[in-house]
Amino acid sequence: MKTTIITSLLIGFTGISYSQTEIQIPRKHIKSGIQINGIYSSFQDTKYSNVSYNGYGTGLELIHSIDRGSNRMEFGLRFNYSNSKPSTFSVNEELIGTELKKIGTAKEFRPTIYGRYTQKLNEHFAVGGKLDALDATFRITNGLGNNSVYYNNGHNLLASGRYDRSLSSKLHLSVTVDLGIISWMRESTGFAFSTPQSVVAEGAFNYQDKAVNNPFGYRFFEMLPIWKYGNLSVTSEINYSKRWVFSYTWNLRRFSTVKEYPTTIGLHTIGARFNFRNKLKQKRK
Repeated sequence: MKTTIITSLLIGFTGISYSQTEIQIPRKHIKSGIQINGIYSSFQDTKYSNVSYNGYGTGLELIHSIDRGSNRMEFGLRFNYSNSKPSTFSVNEELIGTELKKIGTAKEFRPTIYGRYTQKLNEHFAVGGKLDALDATFRITNGLGNNSVYYNNGHNLLASGRYDRSLSSKLHLSVTVDLGIISWMRESTGFAFSTPQSVVAEGAFNYQDKAVNNPFGYRFFEMLPIWKYGNLSVTSEINYSKRWVFSYTWNLRRFSTVKEYPTTIGLHTIGARFNFRNKLKQKRK
């Protein structure tokens, strides 16, 4: 009788241990997708003019994420393109060289490479950080001659927060907020001079120094904290079924490499993503 009782207890204990092991099976949810973006942009550089430039464009984004349940890593490569025009005056066509161009219009290119890590606090909230390994804006404005090319380029460190909620069996809502903490960047134009302000301030301008006009010349990069480089993004995503994600992102940046002459960039982005890879891996401990 005692042997039977002991055997039953051992079997029961083994079953409980096995059940606990099953619950603690680590999961890894891997997603890879391609996203098409539609954007509306706004740009103002008060060192050059108080006029803002606005326009529409499109973009393409590749996104890869790894979700382990308690934490998530996300990596992205994005390229946006838009055309903009001044908000206060009409655009006229003029012959420049052999081409007829609209004076005052601008083409904008925005390449971005980023990574984000978040850790879950509970079922709905997660916090973490984001790193922009490349964050650049290149503008070409017709009619400005040697000053037609503008760029700002840098690397950003941001704090991230995320809210998740399932709306139904096929719909999932996710809201992510990214707030810039510090940026290491350079801007092409200084005050009344077509070169970075740090170059002008240091008296280091030299036509034979390639670092002066090279967007990736790190020698003239500046470290701008949150109070000198405002950078805020809010992204809302609706995940539908296993393959589709529809999103809206609002992003505002305001920074100043010359005191009291800020540059302001605003972006509204609507995206549709298809996850061509959606795989759940499980490993038993």
